[in-house]
Amino acid sequence: MKRIIFSALLFFSIILCCFPMASIAGNGKLHVVSEPDGADVFLDNRMEGQTPVTLDLAVGSYTLRVEKKGYVPVIQEVTVNDSETTEIKIKLAPH
Repeated sequence: MKRIIFSALLFFSIILCCFPMASIAGNGKLHVVSEPDGADVFLDNRMEGQTPVTLDLAVGSYTLRVEKKGYVPVIQEVTVNDSETTEIKIKLAPH
């Protein structure tokens, strides 16, 4: 029984070592700028920083929200592609 468990652990260790999940899924960058700058940037309702900001992300689709006090928030879907930088420029409108 110990031999089977050891073999399974060894097999999965080799798989994870040679094929990390990030390289399977891929990574890209999202660069967000706003006018005015200093706006809060949220991805899938998680605060990621303030504009201008460049984020390293897994490939996929995200809900981007950019907001700043005194301005109307902007919400849009963004897609991050493998080995690419997606650039988003947001012009915030005053309330």
